[in-house]
Amino acid sequence: MEVFRAGGIAFRAYHIVDEKVAPEQAREWIADANLVRLAGGPTLTQIANIRFYGLIEPLCERDGLTIGMSAGSINMARRVVYARDVREDVFETSVYEGIGLVEINIEPHLNEADEEHLADIREAARIAPILGLYDDAFVVVRNGRVAIHGTHEWFDERDNPDLV
Repeated sequence: MEVFRAGGIAFRAYHIVDEKVAPEQAREWIADANLVRLAGGPTLTQIANIRFYGLIEPLCERDGLTIGMSAGSINMARRVVYARDVREDVFETSVYEGIGLVEINIEPHLNEADEEHLADIREAARIAPILGLYDDAFVVVRNGRVAIHGTHEWFDERDNPDLV
């Protein structure tokens, strides 16, 4: 909230959804929110908790801004291709249904990737294209239109990239 406040953006109220909040309350808050920020952290744990709380439907049906940070940006995709990352204790590429807010697979913090992780990203990009974002970058999707801002790199290692 401090970052928003420093930028001159104030909110009447805000809620933090964590394990102390009942799923019903979390769904209500999400459905009524003008802004939702999906935080970072363990990506697979986050999507499991989003499913457990039943938040996919409220996230997709609400009218408002959703900001995904790190793991939150990964899980916003409809079909997530999450590259192996031994630094994050992710020992194999995962493919799963995400929230479904966007069609883009994001690999955040690309500036921190070593050669091993870059190879893992390329391997995952054999399944679907992946947009690698450096920490100075962000994506805006509005009415289906995608605008990428900042330093980024596309990975697409599919044999026939014209096929979805």
